[in-house]
Amino acid sequence: MTITVTTMTTETKVHHSFRKWFGVIWLLIEVNLIGGTIFGFPALFKILPQYGIYGDENNCSSSSSLINRTEIELKEFSCEAHQTRQYQNALTLGIILFEIPSVIIGLLIDRFGCRFVKLIAIIFHIIGWLALALVASGRDSFLYVHTSFSSLAGIIVLLTAYTSSDYFSKSRAFVSALFAGACTSATMWYSIFQILIDAKKITLQQLSYIWISFSVLMLISSFIFLDWKFPILNLPYQFDIKLEKKNIHSNIITNEDQSSNNSEIDKMKWYIRILKRQGVWHYLTSPLYLLVVLFLSILLLPGIFLAVTWYPWVYYITKQDTILTNKYTFAFNLSTISAILICPLNGFLLGFKADKSKKQKLLNISLMQTISWLINIVSCIVCMFAQKSMIIPALIINCFARATIVGGSQAVVATFFPSEYIGTLTGVMWTVVGSIVTVQYGLVKLTDDVSRSWRVSLLLCLSSSSSSLFYTNNISLILGMANDDDDDGSDISNYDIDLIDHSPFPNDCQNEVQGIEFLCQYFMHRYNACPTFLIGSLEEACQEAFSSIIIKERRPVLVYIHHDKNLLTNRFCWNILCSEMIIDYLLENYIVWPWDITFESNRNILIKIWNKIFPSQTSIDFSLEQCPMLIGIMRESLYKKDSSSTSEYEFTVLFKNETLTSTEETFSLKSILNELSIFKEECDDNEQALVSHGYLFIYFCLIFNRNC
Repeated sequence: MTITVTTMTTETKVHHSFRKWFGVIWLLIEVNLIGGTIFGFPALFKILPQYGIYGDENNCSSSSSLINRTEIELKEFSCEAHQTRQYQNALTLGIILFEIPSVIIGLLIDRFGCRFVKLIAIIFHIIGWLALALVASGRDSFLYVHTSFSSLAGIIVLLTAYTSSDYFSKSRAFVSALFAGACTSATMWYSIFQILIDAKKITLQQLSYIWISFSVLMLISSFIFLDWKFPILNLPYQFDIKLEKKNIHSNIITNEDQSSNNSEIDKMKWYIRILKRQGVWHYLTSPLYLLVVLFLSILLLPGIFLAVTWYPWVYYITKQDTILTNKYTFAFNLSTISAILICPLNGFLLGFKADKSKKQKLLNISLMQTISWLINIVSCIVCMFAQKSMIIPALIINCFARATIVGGSQAVVATFFPSEYIGTLTGVMWTVVGSIVTVQYGLVKLTDDVSRSWRVSLLLCLSSSSSSLFYTNNISLILGMANDDDDDGSDISNYDIDLIDHSPFPNDCQNEVQGIEFLCQYFMHRYNACPTFLIGSLEEACQEAFSSIIIKERRPVLVYIHHDKNLLTNRFCWNILCSEMIIDYLLENYIVWPWDITFESNRNILIKIWNKIFPSQTSIDFSLEQCPMLIGIMRESLYKKDSSSTSEYEFTVLFKNETLTSTEETFSLKSILNELSIFKEECDDNEQALVSHGYLFIYFCLIFNRNC
């Protein structure tokens, strides 16, 4: 019966995995069709005049009279210039609305779920593309309606897709980067519109109605691949938070603790949450998050600015050659297809060996941001030269720059932050980007003098990103000491402001739940990872481990003893206890119960707890010199049972200080895993023997009619 249940569970997991990846493909297509089309809008600059959009001569003259007469503007202000400026304004408005409302959308996603928000996006999508279908001379303002609502629909589709990456554990960086690449490559669709309309194959209205029909795709994906917080028509699976290392150990305790914690946070006033860094504010004020947001905001500006000014820039360079300008604009938009490959590559590089330590994660981030920074600097320099030979290099460099910074930044947020707040964190990030993008309203006017327009962006990029780059490299250098072979990593706390004078456990901790929750937060803060600790007493851990009716589901207890003053502790936690391989293994095979003895008062409390569970067994030396320690607990075996024993359990010291107890070897990841595996097998054999002995005992009683 057990085998059958296990098989069905495996088949269900395989089915869910297939559905998740099929959903990724479906959402990938959606994001590409709807997510980031606004950035390719300059391709319509040639098409829109054919429909008389902002081509009224009266509007041209009235507009020119409102403009301050500079040396350049004293020249004839043609309708063509007026149209281009209106199209640029509509494009800039669309880009701003693609980003600034993200924080509200993110909050709605976290509050109500992706499905609920995406249903709203369907309405926006229909309004936006219907406006483009109806735009005509006399209905010029519909162009602004199109860019506004299609952008709102696009950002919702994108953010819900980003959030869906949390259905995966190890593949989050890759999946989120895939969506970033699909969004970036969506720029090509307006260029395809341009080609089809020029070839008289189809009209702008017909293409708009085709895009309206994609709302059916959005509706289907909303119910098949996304979920909401309402208890109806839910997905059979939830976010995969296995690798988020949260302080959970079972569904019952998790729900109770989580609801209790959320209730306490909800009762706090908003400014108290900020001051105490509770809830989402803990992550919004994280140095890593602030760094990613700052970099994305500054380094994305040149790429977005180039998307807005590309057409007039190329038009100036080609000496008002409309045909050649349109060809370059088409190439600019079509080149973004390469982002489908570049963005996932960034996601892969960010996740490269990132499970080993926080040093590797920060090193990957630092390298990604350094490359992005350098590419953007080169892009700014290239665009300073208004020469025909610079058009293709600017096109290629911009494609790499934008894909690298967008894909990398989104992969960092999706991978290194909890899924509980992924919508808000992503939304705030893109809102900050959108706020900075609003400076384009002032910068666009500088493009009248093309040869000087990019010097402002160059200065902005140099001054802002240099300080951030310096900060990133220093953080990576400091955290890098944790894994150096000749360094124990203890000095790292001297550079972490939040960890100064901050101990893993409160002094004289009488509440085991509070103490272990405190330790979980400490681990996540210092090591950016945490094994799945049981939140409760050691007695509850033992009961949890051996209470299952199914023998194969019983697990030994692993007690971890932490001492923050021991020089080996940091290295052990960085390299062993918080490695992804160990966390995964312990999650499947052990119930882990931790305790910290940095304070003498907590060491005495541990001794009392230990003597209560093991009153008749040899005591353990819980001292600074023995830490870190790993102790395995299983039920007392038949061979060790005697009449004097009053304990139901027995323990074995598996590891102390820096050596394995059984072999006296210095610890390594491989040796620790091997030792844990051996003890797990011993525990399994012991459970099987105890059960078999129990059956024989019952059989003996029944045969001899004894009252047992």
